Amino acid sequence: RERGGASGGGGVFDKELQAREIKAAIQNLGDANRRALHVTKELADKQELLQDLRATLRRLEPEILQQKELVAAKEEELGLRQAEEARLSQQIAEVDREFMEWMEKRRELDRDLTKQLALSEEQ
Repeated sequence: RERGGASGGGGVFDKELQAREIKAAIQNLGDANRRALHVTKELADKQELLQDLRATLRRLEPEILQQKELVAAKEEELGLRQAEEARLSQQIAEVDREFMEWMEKRRELDRDLTKQLALSEEQ
């Protein structure tokens, strides 16, 4: 940039350059201001949305807590049912085992009775 001339008098060129620099600075400030306003509006919109979400959460919180309690009660009930089913399955297995033992004893008695009948017929 040339500032002033050889005579050091400045002149029209310096004033035009300063005027363009000032104009550019004003335009940059205007652009920055518009961006700042846009960001501020977006922030305000987001804050409003956040407030709405918080209000909705506060409104739904009792229902959410109630549902959590209901789920916990159902899980407990399911656990009790599963424990009862396991106990019944164990009892069924025990009865099955006892029945199989009884059937085996019955077969042995049938064989013994058949042998005794055969012996008594021979006599």
